[in-house]
Amino acid sequence: MFSLRRAIIRNFGGWKYFIMWILALSVAIYLIDSYLMPSRPVSKLLKDASATPGTVHVLKTGAAPLQSVPTAVLKVDKPKEGPKSTPAPKARQPEEPAKLEHHDNAPKKELKLVSKCHLRTPCEAGKFSFYIGSGHGKEDSGEQPVICIEDNFVINRENKKGKRGLTVVVVDNKTGKVLEDKVFDTYSDDAPLVRFLKYDVPDDAFILVASYDDASTRLKDESRFLLKKYGSQHIDKLSFRDSFAMLGQKGLETGKAVEKVVNRGGGEDFAKVAEVGGCFTSPMGTISKLEFKKPYFLNNGTIQVAEEVENCGLEKACPEDHIAIHAYTGYQNKVGPKICVNGKYIVYPGYNDNGRGFNLVAINPKTKDAYRVGHFDTYAEDSSTLEIFLEMMKDDDILVAVTFDDASTNLKLLAKKILQEMGSSLVDTLGLRDAYFFIGQKSISGGKSEHEQVSYVTPPSEWPTPIEKKLCIPKKLEGKTIKIDPVARRNDKRREFCKKYEGYGDFCEGNRLDEALTPAPLSDKALEGSAIFKVPIVIVPGLSPVSLRKLLDTVLMQPGLNPQYVVVMCDEKFPEQEALGALYGFKVQRLSSSTKYAEQIGKALERQEGLYDVNKYIILLEEDLLLSADFLSFMAQLLPVLEKDQSLSGVSAWNDNGFKEVGGDAQTVMREETFPGRGSLIRKSFYQTHMKGKMKDCCIKGTWHGWLAQLWGDSEMLVPEVSRVFRQQYEGSAEDAELMQALFNKPRLTNLDANVKVKGHEALTKDQYEQLLQNLIKTAEFVEGSTVTDCLNAKSDSVKLPDTSKGSYVLVYHQSSATDYQTLQVLAKCFHLFWYPKASPRGLHKGVLRFSNKGKPVLLVGSEGPYRSLIPTTYKLIKAP
Repeated sequence: MFSLRRAIIRNFGGWKYFIMWILALSVAIYLIDSYLMPSRPVSKLLKDASATPGTVHVLKTGAAPLQSVPTAVLKVDKPKEGPKSTPAPKARQPEEPAKLEHHDNAPKKELKLVSKCHLRTPCEAGKFSFYIGSGHGKEDSGEQPVICIEDNFVINRENKKGKRGLTVVVVDNKTGKVLEDKVFDTYSDDAPLVRFLKYDVPDDAFILVASYDDASTRLKDESRFLLKKYGSQHIDKLSFRDSFAMLGQKGLETGKAVEKVVNRGGGEDFAKVAEVGGCFTSPMGTISKLEFKKPYFLNNGTIQVAEEVENCGLEKACPEDHIAIHAYTGYQNKVGPKICVNGKYIVYPGYNDNGRGFNLVAINPKTKDAYRVGHFDTYAEDSSTLEIFLEMMKDDDILVAVTFDDASTNLKLLAKKILQEMGSSLVDTLGLRDAYFFIGQKSISGGKSEHEQVSYVTPPSEWPTPIEKKLCIPKKLEGKTIKIDPVARRNDKRREFCKKYEGYGDFCEGNRLDEALTPAPLSDKALEGSAIFKVPIVIVPGLSPVSLRKLLDTVLMQPGLNPQYVVVMCDEKFPEQEALGALYGFKVQRLSSSTKYAEQIGKALERQEGLYDVNKYIILLEEDLLLSADFLSFMAQLLPVLEKDQSLSGVSAWNDNGFKEVGGDAQTVMREETFPGRGSLIRKSFYQTHMKGKMKDCCIKGTWHGWLAQLWGDSEMLVPEVSRVFRQQYEGSAEDAELMQALFNKPRLTNLDANVKVKGHEALTKDQYEQLLQNLIKTAEFVEGSTVTDCLNAKSDSVKLPDTSKGSYVLVYHQSSATDYQTLQVLAKCFHLFWYPKASPRGLHKGVLRFSNKGKPVLLVGSEGPYRSLIPTTYKLIKAP
């Protein structure tokens, strides 16, 4: 005891201070346990979910502070004690819409509250608790989404009900009871989601939505529009493998949902988890009644018989166990379709609402009579109502279908799948305005129906030959194993690819499905025999297969292209890239994965050396590009300049300063010191000397950072005033996102003329270009600083140059040294050139930035550069404040 007392006195100064220390420690532990540690660790990010009554709290990813989004507060009486299993307090609906109240005026109630959905503090009575966390990673190996409402973890990592696409939980707006949960694979098809949001979700019900893997690829405009009708505002920001979490309500005003979109950062395969959670009331805001066109079918008693014809016009009566059928697809868009069943014309011009799209008749095989007829304009509308018609049919019911005009444009994958289950083997081949006839049966056994035909549109005609069939069909169709003879325009390789890989939109739909993937023929005789057609084209894909497909389309469109000189350098983790490259007839190579895209470029350049040893040049195409129609022609015209001038490292198809606000001359080419990247022709010897094995020194970042020219000596690139590649806008959240947005997201000028001839080839070699610039400066209109003063002082955001009869403009900016670009950076912003506060100006040649304005060259010349001797002594230098 004496030893304990001595220790306390030595360490704490006495019993009094020891007891105070114990009390302080107890309080600290209590506070940590109550406010900083979750009751069960669903998410490391959950904060106080109901500290401010009358708000819905949105939980952000990362360590960002909690946000509160105001919503309507529903005043409620204290709920009566109910059984312990009651999942949620029942909120009384007000007679009038609840008004928005701030927390200062919120009613104070002394209620015993229970925390739910792992929120650290409970929700008040009359509010529902919720938590939504998106999935993360690939469906078969990633982290499952989580959806909780009132402590009911409907979707969690144990039950593994979350799948690729969007998981949706529907909740009753009065009781908080879960009505339904469904998964929609919007990577492959969004038709089921469209139907669900239109017809299946009850009025005023809540929906809790979480993404997993990729949910955006086939999430088309209609689905995004419908989600906005549930309150979403940010669904349009959802891109490939981004994360999404949302709490909405049917009919809720756009922008009032609680939602979070997390975009992929640079180098990320998948975006980080999107999370929202907290407390909410019903209604969440102003609710509008949603009205959608209901499926409309004519049933027994309402079906009109246009005409009765014995045996539907067949010469002989059908056997007793057969049904007489006459089907006609109509003539062009002028004469309507016809369907006769058992002697009665059910589909007929002017009767039973037939017309453009699909015209269907459902037959009861026992009575041999039509009991339902439907018309679905799948040219103008989606096929969701057609799908409902087909799903309503019972086993053994017979379907007769004919199309009129066009039925393919909005025929979705789900509708095709149902028709295939009924025996169709040709509906997948249906293209624009093709005529289609089909007789199938619900639950057909043994294979495919023999009663099916497509009449394809064959150029130069714009319409197919009509299909007309008169036949007796058995009441029980026997499916056959049929090998369909490929039609002349059928592309079986493309069909196989589209069956295996999903998310390619119209590339795998309608009349495009059978388009041949062949290079465009060379039409410019001047380019015949050009060495450009034997220059290897190295393509380094990013993460998006859709972007790669678009790039390959524009590569294939290059007149005179030789596919054997195109190689797609595929990431080993993405076999889809390899399959896509092979589909286009290009070579494919598999590379080991890298965490940085620039590393993949280095590996690709190294790999190509073993494939094309004799070539002196390489064309490098980066991710998310589209080529102009004259890309190869442009390179071919400049190849002779590279042959003459060894100081040139290559040709770029991209101009960092090529914005629409700047304009430009598509025939003009310039020299510059940096490597703009995106789409480039590179001298192989330059690569071997300055880049091979040195990528970490020169090129570890993306080319949009401007690869380090100082390591390359005096070497320069040829660059067009008007770009020959278009780079898709950047929508990620990488560390350099602001730089990429400044470079890629402003409207850009890309050449659209396939027949542009570059002018002034002879003036692009090193010495001749120096002479050209000196002549432009000597004969120029020197623009005084007063012209740009307002812009330099942030009083204006643009510059208007004076009219002049001289051939060019020169503005001389102040420099304290040859590498001082402070004033030039401000001038670049004034002329709407590339500007980013943390980056130097782009496109320089010895301190000169060149572009066009009013159809004339403009040169921004540095005062300490090699052209200072050409500046008039009376000229006052332009200097930024």
